[in-house]
Amino acid sequence: MILTPREYPYMNLAIATENPVAGSVGLYISSIGGNPIDVSVATSIALSVTVPQLGGMGGDYFALISTPEGRVEVIMGSGQSPSKLTLERIHGLEGKWQTMRGPLTIVVPGMLDALYTIWKKYGTLEWKDLVKPSIDLARKGIPAPPAFTSAVKRNLRVLYSDPGSRQTYLQNGPVEIGQKISYPGMAKMLETISEDPRSFYNGEIAEAVANYVQSNGGLLSKSDMKNYHSYIDEPLVLESYHGWRIYEMPPNTQGATTLHLLKLLTNTPYDPVGRLSLLIEKSRIAYSIRDLHIGDPSNMTLTREDLLSDKILNDTIILDKYKPEKCNPFMKPLNYDTTFHAVASKEGWYIASIQSLYYHFGSGVTEPKYQITLNNRAIGFTPTPGLPNTLGPGKRPLHTLSAVIAENPVTREVLILGTSGGQYRPQQHALMVSSILEHGMSIGKAIAASRALWTPGTCSIVSDPGVPEYSFPPGFIVNIGRTGVASAILYQDNVLWTATDPRGDGYPYGT
Repeated sequence: MILTPREYPYMNLAIATENPVAGSVGLYISSIGGNPIDVSVATSIALSVTVPQLGGMGGDYFALISTPEGRVEVIMGSGQSPSKLTLERIHGLEGKWQTMRGPLTIVVPGMLDALYTIWKKYGTLEWKDLVKPSIDLARKGIPAPPAFTSAVKRNLRVLYSDPGSRQTYLQNGPVEIGQKISYPGMAKMLETISEDPRSFYNGEIAEAVANYVQSNGGLLSKSDMKNYHSYIDEPLVLESYHGWRIYEMPPNTQGATTLHLLKLLTNTPYDPVGRLSLLIEKSRIAYSIRDLHIGDPSNMTLTREDLLSDKILNDTIILDKYKPEKCNPFMKPLNYDTTFHAVASKEGWYIASIQSLYYHFGSGVTEPKYQITLNNRAIGFTPTPGLPNTLGPGKRPLHTLSAVIAENPVTREVLILGTSGGQYRPQQHALMVSSILEHGMSIGKAIAASRALWTPGTCSIVSDPGVPEYSFPPGFIVNIGRTGVASAILYQDNVLWTATDPRGDGYPYGT
């Protein structure tokens, strides 16, 4: 598959997002005096309206933020499981738990509190000014983008099975590209949170969400919502990678898996498809570490230093977990999706933001009054007892969301990179980061290059069309499918190079 890179240079502000309407909201916020944090927060809120199948307010949100002073930190907007969600509650569901949807798979939505937290710390405009453009989008309507219409058609059974989802997305049947879509309930929700964001967690919205979930057999309660708060943390750091310092998100995310793969794949020839056998071999090690050791930080036994040590990459117990003969040959590509966007400015702000419901339309459960589609993030837990990520009440699950910021302390270059892809994400990050930083590709070409990715724990590969058959290891089932939608910004020689993935709907924006 040959794709044309979407790459453009800007001088003052750059926005890379997969939805052009959301990108235009970011530009508008900048034009009325918003700083890059304001731009990023408003873009995220707009994405919750324009791509609700990917990253609505019923999901989670994380961001890596590098400030003009050189400080890098992470906002962790991972929702916690309901206080009544236990292994006993899912007894009999273990075999299909990690492919499920429905009310039992919902955790507290962390996105809004995380956005509010970073705005309180860094924003300059009034909060309501950041929300207002999205209220207008939801009420007046937008043309249905291609990615949205495609997702609706692929998920008709899920959407029709829930009254709230059916009312929100299928009131007049599946929409076509360009058809006007509006969300009056979502507009009402956004108006409410524009006055008080915490009303989402301890007001009428929280009550409506909890009541609807419980009426459908779920466990999310008003107290679960009320007690939730996001938090700011320190990133994981790979101190030296071909002269660059690489930042990733800490547990409970799989950010460490990206850093493990970068270590394991460094100094290998450039060939993102031809080295697929090597990628699978090294991914077995990196994903084994993830599955055995990463989960809610309060349940982990490894320190960050242990997690990033070279010693752990040679652990024989870990190397045994994903032996080829243990993989499942029948599993199809996983149904994850997400939306990522990057913002950067000449003043030195670099923001990598990612938000998600997990699967397209998450749990498939949509609270009808406020049109909030809720995540299915609880399936990120394992039902296997005794691990940091074992399912339990009030826990944050092993999270697929993560993103990369890389800084070169000598040249002062900075790279921001992220992509949709769920469990594939560490492989995507490692391939693209190595292509750019180790092999000198432009960000646009690295994003547009053909990809083939291993489905963890299986003998299955998901590939872009047109990848030669000889690239695939023998004995693997190859599925042509979605390999993610990436965005990136590279600050180099006083220019902000901005790129979006031709697999998606977005374009680079900036000034």
